[in-house]
Amino acid sequence: MKKIIYVFFFIISASTFCRSEKLILVDYSYILDNYYKTLSYNKTLHNLRDKLEKKYNIKFNDKNTDENKEKALNIYKTIKTKFTNEITTDIDIAIAFAGQTENYNLICEKSVVHYGKGKDISKSILKFLNNVYFHELTIKNEKKLQSDLFPTV
Repeated sequence: MKKIIYVFFFIISASTFCRSEKLILVDYSYILDNYYKTLSYNKTLHNLRDKLEKKYNIKFNDKNTDENKEKALNIYKTIKTKFTNEITTDIDIAIAFAGQTENYNLICEKSVVHYGKGKDISKSILKFLNNVYFHELTIKNEKKLQSDLFPTV
């Protein structure tokens, strides 16, 4: 019962705060889907999957499990988790950076807000992330992302 009361007071205080300040919205899934690092990592994961299927002579879509498939799945899941954590960290840092530089008091995920007018900064966050991504690649003189997480298979 106390949890429900706390949640209720949090919602009321947040809605009161939002009325006094501009509501800033971010569409996390839009940023995630269009971030070049995500697209690059998806290609890397696809290539990894193909290499693992060839090396262990398995198909990921098969329902059969054996020792080789378990090894391949563990490698794939580990790398996918590291890639996902890296990308979400980048997005979270970019959102926090935008909040600090623009002096926003509150930034909400677009899917959480059911009603209300707010400023959507998703495109500017995505543009910032993609500029940083390409700048890093230019500095490293790389044409293609080569991750140290990608194992030699």
